[in-house]
Amino acid sequence: EDKYPMFTIETSDTKYDANDKPYNPIVGFPYFELQTEIEVEVPYEVEGWSHSVNLKEQNEEELKKEMQQRYDDIRQLIAKKDTAAFRQLIQEREDLLGTVYYYSEAEKENRIKDLLTVIMSEEFDIAPYPQEAQLLYFAEGKMVTLVDPVNREGVIRLVNRKDPKDIVSLEFRFHRKKPGQKLALFKVKNRVNYGIHD
Repeated sequence: EDKYPMFTIETSDTKYDANDKPYNPIVGFPYFELQTEIEVEVPYEVEGWSHSVNLKEQNEEELKKEMQQRYDDIRQLIAKKDTAAFRQLIQEREDLLGTVYYYSEAEKENRIKDLLTVIMSEEFDIAPYPQEAQLLYFAEGKMVTLVDPVNREGVIRLVNRKDPKDIVSLEFRFHRKKPGQKLALFKVKNRVNYGIHD
């Protein structure tokens, strides 16, 4: 079976074989890294978290307490199946992603509906928080989430009533736009874990 590369990278020190074709001089290494920079002009400007507060510089216990309160608020929305309030919570983040990824209005709406469907499903119950939770930072300390230290997944978990091995783990990442402001939701990640069935 012939194999063809998806792309060929040529650099000033690219090696060539007898047929004048580039070859890979790094064969045999377990992996390699490719690093490059590109400059692209885009027709939009987003702030995202670029000017957010470095949360690592804040009192960790106070930050964890504030995060816990935000998570408690989200759990209440999920428990009450309050789709309008949950949509309002994630709307700014979805608008930003829609701009950056050039989503159509239909794509943006489908993303929100998919998340609401999972969260508001009657088949799932909210599991108790893990015994411990730890802060996990991203973006040089400008984003933070709470995770279970055992598996580093989000601390809000939805468990399928019919199959307890079917778990949806939700991770909410927050940032603080300016000192003194409350934490704002920046990103929601969900991971579905399907247990192995006998």
